[in-house]
Amino acid sequence: MWIGAWKKAKSVLEEIIEEEETHPYKQIVGIWEVIEQLLRAIIYAYRKVTYEKPQKLISMLPRLVKKARNKELIISLQKAYAKRKRIVHKSNIPDKAKLEEMKTEFCFAAQRLLNILRDKGCEVKDLLKGMELLCRGIYE
Repeated sequence: MWIGAWKKAKSVLEEIIEEEETHPYKQIVGIWEVIEQLLRAIIYAYRKVTYEKPQKLISMLPRLVKKARNKELIISLQKAYAKRKRIVHKSNIPDKAKLEEMKTEFCFAAQRLLNILRDKGCEVKDLLKGMELLCRGIYE
């Protein structure tokens, strides 16, 4: 299961990078999908179960992973989920500024989530490469 989530995260990240000029809506939804799949992979690697609701994934992370007991990480995950929810469930059409906000949350959270997966023995090199491409310019 966790390998499937990891592969899906990798696949979606590759799609986002290939279609960088696509509409911000698609990219924001895709960015959240990568985060959600990384969360699923981590939860499954530690607990051998996963949960349907994203809020449950976020709340279980610090309970299972000591390294995830980081307030900034949890806040970043919650912000990313809230942004995605607003975009998908409202009639708002996101612009490039909203996309950049989402990328900032993604880059912060994904780096920490990938470190957790690496500590668990998962090969994250390909995901790190994709993340670096997506995150270029965010922290400069």
